[in-house]
Amino acid sequence: MCIRDSIHGTTLATNAIIERKGAKTCFITTEGFRDVLDIGYESRFDQYDILIEKTMSIVPRKHRYVIEERTDINGNIIKPISTKKFHSLVDTIKNEKFESIGIGFLHSYANSKNENELKEFLLKYLPDVEVSISSDVCPEIREFERFTTTAINAYIKPLMSRYLKSLETNLKRSGFNSSFLLMTSGGSLTNVKNASDFPVRLVE
Repeated sequence: MCIRDSIHGTTLATNAIIERKGAKTCFITTEGFRDVLDIGYESRFDQYDILIEKTMSIVPRKHRYVIEERTDINGNIIKPISTKKFHSLVDTIKNEKFESIGIGFLHSYANSKNENELKEFLLKYLPDVEVSISSDVCPEIREFERFTTTAINAYIKPLMSRYLKSLETNLKRSGFNSSFLLMTSGGSLTNVKNASDFPVRLVE
């Protein structure tokens, strides 16, 4: 029997988030917006429960770093980044042994220049660390949604990347040379590269 196509669905990413078994991750954002991941919105599951305990961010506050940069709502770069200042940040990431980095800057959906510059800098000095930027992962208005989605993507990216590449390699070794696709949370299909770069899209 000849297999023409293979479609794979997995809960690995979902399980990693629920069980908090993702990669050691840090998040880099615009100065003044370090706590967006925890503040969120006023709305709560039970609006009148004054003792409600909010679920804290997947990236703890001590693992969030800020830099001086600013883009306005129209995409104009008000304060460009200076990569000369980031060598101490690289040292911190190395010393803390972070496996993955999420980057989310204010209004980067309108202009991703600062995010891309920092990404290129970090990949140059930290080639073994995964980097996710919000303008690629979730280029939408509103910081909380964009930052949270990017942080989760970074958190599960090393795990999912290793899993999917290993699965694809083993399939090819077994003689499977046909189409291999992944099912996304929206019911559409994607390839291994996109699923490895944006595993948050596989989360149910």
